[in-house]
Amino acid sequence: MNSFAIVYGLTVPLVILTTVLKAYVFVRVTLRASEHLHNTMFKRLMHGTMRWFDITPVGRVINRFSKDIDETDTKIPFTLDTMLQNLCFIFAYLIIIAWVFPWFLIAAVPLAGIFILFIGCFRGGIRSLKRIENNTRSPLFSHISASVRGKSVLRPFGKTKVFVERMKHLLDQNSCWLFMFQSAMRWLAVWLDMLVVIVVFVISVFMIGLAGYIDPAYAGMALTYALQMSGIFQFAVRMHAEFESKMISVERINYYIDNIEQEQLSACQPTLDACWLTEGAVSFKNVSLRYGEDKQLALKNVSFDVAGGEKIGIIGRTGSGKSSLVSALLRLYPICEGTICIDSHDVTLLDLRQLRCKIGVIPQDPVLFSGTLRFNVDPQGKCSDMQLWKAIETVQLKHVVEQKMGNGLDTRIEQGGRNFSVGERQLVCMARAFLQNVSIFLLDEATAHLDSATDHSVQRCFDDVAKKCTVFIIAHRLNSVMACDKILYLEDGQILEWGYRNDLLARSDSRFAQTVTALGLGVSKDDDDENGDDDDDDVQ
Repeated sequence: MNSFAIVYGLTVPLVILTTVLKAYVFVRVTLRASEHLHNTMFKRLMHGTMRWFDITPVGRVINRFSKDIDETDTKIPFTLDTMLQNLCFIFAYLIIIAWVFPWFLIAAVPLAGIFILFIGCFRGGIRSLKRIENNTRSPLFSHISASVRGKSVLRPFGKTKVFVERMKHLLDQNSCWLFMFQSAMRWLAVWLDMLVVIVVFVISVFMIGLAGYIDPAYAGMALTYALQMSGIFQFAVRMHAEFESKMISVERINYYIDNIEQEQLSACQPTLDACWLTEGAVSFKNVSLRYGEDKQLALKNVSFDVAGGEKIGIIGRTGSGKSSLVSALLRLYPICEGTICIDSHDVTLLDLRQLRCKIGVIPQDPVLFSGTLRFNVDPQGKCSDMQLWKAIETVQLKHVVEQKMGNGLDTRIEQGGRNFSVGERQLVCMARAFLQNVSIFLLDEATAHLDSATDHSVQRCFDDVAKKCTVFIIAHRLNSVMACDKILYLEDGQILEWGYRNDLLARSDSRFAQTVTALGLGVSKDDDDENGDDDDDDVQ
């Protein structure tokens, strides 16, 4: 009796220790695997080409980083752990039953064949149902995302009901396949119950037939384990089926990792030193660009030269190719023909990170991140507080930070900058750009959200900060480019006019001059020393 107590006394702490150790190792391994999948997919996504983002619905990306990552973080580890634990119980029960009734092994062979047949018929269908259910979820996420972004338009135009009905339709589609998946799981459970009933029946027959040859205690133990195996067997197989279906999320993540088209980061020529860009001279030679193989050319044989330190105003109607110039210069899209050079270096041969870190971009739609004002103005933490305040003061945002916010550089910025107005967000982005050590600035409708007075004031500040930099200003409002040295007028992806601003204004046949006259814009008298040869500024 004492020996049994000692055995049980030693077994209990050993079981507790092994269980805790198993849980710790299992959680660490599965979480590291999930973290690796997430980080790898995120890295691939950050280096994906713009073309890939153009053809990929945002709902599909959200689905990968929400539902699929949730499956790998929480559902798959739990399912795998439960499945392995129950399989160990089943094997232990079968070993005990076979030890009590060796003849049971003969009956176990056909039962195993029936079980394999069930699983073979079931696996293909359950995977397909789960895959379809996952695929029908992406359009639902895309629709919800589009509805949230466009709610300010849907409500005034009375289209809310249409979008609600569309969401119900997409939700019904997803729920239909989810219901079929759950029904298939229940179908398997019924047949597994029947299989376990057969096992219990066989053991009962052996007990009756071998009544005088087997110890009743052993026979009762075998029957007890057979009855317990009923629920465990069904649960283990169901966990196995769910594990296979949830592994589709891993399959989808791996598909993204392997198939996201990547930007070419590495240089095709030896890496240049950090001071490779000194003048900021830009040259376009017969550049053509399209956004896809089946798309029309957005830029058509565009050629012009910009000397370092010049300020270029780029104007034209919507769709004329203004933003396409920025895309080509930053290598957001590959050009079809021609060459783009910065300080005589072909941008297609440069290291992409080395190219973009030398170009400051102020976009039309300002982007702010959750965090402090300090982080948003200086994400890399390279500047002192004095430099940060100087940049904030330059864009005339200091009074907003001091009076409205009250926390200075540690002011909290909500997600997307919701606690700032659109104009204030744009000023923060400008302050961020001013702190960069760049020789070229690209302003893509940077002052579109500012009032005229602030626009004019910021333009003057920008002239002081970037007086030695090459500046490209894309604008719809002509008064934003009236202080530029040269004007690039685009139409249908081609250069309509190109030359010094005053030269274009002096020409009676100039489209730019006609537009300025029609709008009644005055021209400030700048200290323009434009003594270059006009022949070099003709439209190519």
